[in-house]
Amino acid sequence: EALAEEACDSAGIFRGVQLLHHERATYTKKLVGRGDFLELIEDGTPMMELLEGLGIPTTYSDSAVIAVCGDQVGPMSDEEIRALLQKNLLLEGNAASILHERGFGPQIGLEAISGPLYLDDIEAVSSEEFHNIEFGGAEKRFLTVTVPTISDRPYVYTCKLAADAITISSIVNFDLERRHVGMYAFENKSGGRIVTHLFELATSFGVAFMHPHRLEQYQAAVRWLYRGSVPIIVQGAVYPLAFRKDLGSSSLMGFFNLTLDQSAELRFECFDTRTVESIETLTAIGQWIADTRLSWETASDHLVISFNGKCRFEEPLFMRVC
Repeated sequence: EALAEEACDSAGIFRGVQLLHHERATYTKKLVGRGDFLELIEDGTPMMELLEGLGIPTTYSDSAVIAVCGDQVGPMSDEEIRALLQKNLLLEGNAASILHERGFGPQIGLEAISGPLYLDDIEAVSSEEFHNIEFGGAEKRFLTVTVPTISDRPYVYTCKLAADAITISSIVNFDLERRHVGMYAFENKSGGRIVTHLFELATSFGVAFMHPHRLEQYQAAVRWLYRGSVPIIVQGAVYPLAFRKDLGSSSLMGFFNLTLDQSAELRFECFDTRTVESIETLTAIGQWIADTRLSWETASDHLVISFNGKCRFEEPLFMRVC
C-alpha cells in the first residue's frame, strides 16, 4: 500500500531507453505460411528483455534513446523514419537490414548489408570479440556466439560499414581473426547516433547470450547514445531489473534481483540536475526510512547511489529520492 501510494501518481514518468511502438504494428507483419495469432505480436520483446536483464531500464515514454527491433519500422512512412533517424537509436540486425532496404543505409552507417544468415553458414566462427577500448572492451574479451536458441543457432547479418563508422565488436574465426562486424557505432549528418548489433535478436536472445561482458558492452553503447545523460543504469548484480519514475521534485527507484544469488554492492548511475537532500528505502511494513546502507554522490548533472547491502530474490529494493 505504501508503494502504491508513491508509485501510482499518474503525473509521473518512467525513465529509460524508449521501446518503439506503432499503432499499426501488426498491419505489415510478414507471416511464414499460414502463421498463427502469436506471430502478429509486435516485434521488440527480445530487445526489452535483453536491456532490462542488463541493468538498462526501458519505457514507452519519450526518451533521448530509442530501441528498434525487427520490423518495427514497417508501418512507418519514410517521413516518420527520417524523423526517427534524427534521434539516437539502438538497432539489432533485422531492424538495420530493413532500414537499409528502405533506402536509409547511409543514415545508419551502412553501405551494404546481407539478408539474415544462419551463423554456421557464413563460415566457421568461434566467438564475438568485444575489443573496442573506448566502449569498455579489451583485446581477447570474447562472448560466445554458439547460443542455443529456438532456431538452434542465431541469424546474423554481414555488412560493409561507412568509412566513419566505429567497430565495437567483431565476429572472429578459430584463429581469432576478425572476420565480420558484430556491433558498430555511427553518427549521421542529422546528429543522430546509431549503435547496431548485427545479430537478429529474435533468434539470438537467450540465457547464453547474457554475460557480464554483454552487460559492459550494452551499457557502454547506451552511455554513448545518451551522450553522458543516461537516466539510469544499474551495476553490481546479475539480471538487475530496475526502474526509475520521476514524480516532480522526487523520484521512485526500484530494483529486483532476478537470480537466487544475493547481489553484491549495487550502484545506480543517474543523470539528474536536481539537488538531492535525502534518499529513503521502503521497509517490509511500509515505512520509508533513512538507510545506513545507502550513500550517494552528486557531481554537476550526475547522481550515483551506492547500496552496500545484500538484496535477495524475494526482497526487492525501493528507494525514494527527494
